[in-house]
Amino acid sequence: IISNLLKEAPNSAIYMTVVEGIQKVFLAALPNASLLALALAGGVGDLIGSVCRVPAEMLNKRLQTGMSPNIIHAAQKTFFTKEGRQLTKETWGVVVMRDVPHGAVQYMIFLGA
Repeated sequence: IISNLLKEAPNSAIYMTVVEGIQKVFLAALPNASLLALALAGGVGDLIGSVCRVPAEMLNKRLQTGMSPNIIHAAQKTFFTKEGRQLTKETWGVVVMRDVPHGAVQYMIFLGA
């Protein structure tokens, strides 16, 4: 439970802060397209939140799969090796392609319905 809180709390805080601020800007700029404004806000929030979610997810996966015996080793392999940084970058790209559209649609439906 603690590892999930440490992984999700910063992401959620960033997401909600960004979405609330961006939503106001987009709704003001697109007064006749509120669903589009909500979708854009949700997508941007998910994109920004992924910056802290993906590295945390990488650490979590290394620990769960037994690739690293502890968090220190996982952090060293993820952030301080060329291969780890490359894998994190590739993973981030995949996560963005999956989560940003999902976040956009989800936020639009949640607030637009």
